[in-house]
Amino acid sequence: MFQTIIVYILIYGNSLLCANRAKIISLYRNTSLDSTNIFYVGLVIFATIVGLRWNVGIDYPAYYDLLTGNNLEDIQLGRLELIPRLSIEYIKEHGIPFYVWFIIMAFLQMFFLLKTFGKDLKVFVVWGVFFYLTGQLALAMNIIRQATAVTIVLYAYSFLYQNKYIKYLIWIVIASLFHTSALIGIPVMLVSKIKISFNKVLQIFIITSFFILGEKILNYVIDMLANYSGGFTYLLKVQTINNDDFAIEKGSGLGVIFYYARYLVLILYSKKMSTVFGRYGFDLFYTLSFIGMCFYKATMYNMILSRVMMYFTISSIVCLSMLMFYLYKNSKRQINLLLLIGLTFSEIFITIYTIVKGEPWMFIWDSVTN
Repeated sequence: MFQTIIVYILIYGNSLLCANRAKIISLYRNTSLDSTNIFYVGLVIFATIVGLRWNVGIDYPAYYDLLTGNNLEDIQLGRLELIPRLSIEYIKEHGIPFYVWFIIMAFLQMFFLLKTFGKDLKVFVVWGVFFYLTGQLALAMNIIRQATAVTIVLYAYSFLYQNKYIKYLIWIVIASLFHTSALIGIPVMLVSKIKISFNKVLQIFIITSFFILGEKILNYVIDMLANYSGGFTYLLKVQTINNDDFAIEKGSGLGVIFYYARYLVLILYSKKMSTVFGRYGFDLFYTLSFIGMCFYKATMYNMILSRVMMYFTISSIVCLSMLMFYLYKNSKRQINLLLLIGLTFSEIFITIYTIVKGEPWMFIWDSVTN
């Protein structure tokens, strides 16, 4: 447990310092080369610590077998998307240590997260990294290909709210080369201009309705679709069975309560946030987050659908970082200060709770000694 605590302190401390350095570089274009080097050193430290973790979750052994040649079935490797497949083949052919692949993927995840908060969103970057670490890190270390694709799609959203559709589509295609599910970013364009501006009470009612009835409605729809796509429907239903490990990684029980509590605050402040941060794409990120909020609990125990919804819930990182920045800038109002402190400590508490309840952190060298 002591090693686990030290590791997480290093990850959080280094990542937040790296985010602050990224903000400084974005704010002051004439920063020295040393400042830029420090930024990339921080990225490498994060990627190395995360990449050297051993046997993170249910997907890790499959990647390990492919990288080390333990799995000799080419059909398994052939199912991977282009970039993961070529990179794994290259590492195997050139005798490069398998963990280098995990380090590179971790580097890309944090790199594109920080790129999302470049330019217009630079002032929110520290909070953005904080919410990524508390809400996404545990899952990102397991579903590595998709986690990388999700952060690339999040970066692509920064072009979508600026109506730079060509650049947006290019990055969606690049993300799909890591994980095919990233193509969900194409239909996302259809909802990109929708603004969730209706009454806050109505928003809370909708979220509550989905929280209570969403799973039943979803199962009903899946059963209805069985008449037209039996094989796919069967796959969806199978994915809801025996997914206890996945549910733990997603966060359940106490985690769900905190999840919806922070979104309640976000809903209550959404109108103010739209007014203040509308030019920074808040409306787009909030719309996608709202869709994610609606389906979060309903899809929690379905591995396929929950992974699709990641492309919506990831937007909450931007919305929440804007919310915390707003509360901080307006902390002279007592309610804002209390919410700022409450949200911060609730995130820290649920993270500590997850760490304590989860498996201890193991590095690759620990697997040899145990």
